[in-house]
Amino acid sequence: MVESYNLELLPSARRDLSSLDREVARRILDKLEWLSEHLGELSPVQLTGQWAGLNRLRIGAYRAVYAIDN
Repeated sequence: MVESYNLELLPSARRDLSSLDREVARRILDKLEWLSEHLGELSPVQLTGQWAGLNRLRIGAYRAVYAIDN
């Protein structure tokens, strides 16, 4: 059985997405939804320094920073 994670966007992420072109924002949201469905199959790219404990996902020219809460 493949486990799917819930996707929760911070208010700041919602604001950032709303300032982008609608098509770009849709591509980002689609990729984040894909991530929530395939997270168990991936090796997250962990960040260091002040962002330690968080992960990143490249989405075209953008980067999504995310946390996994099991």
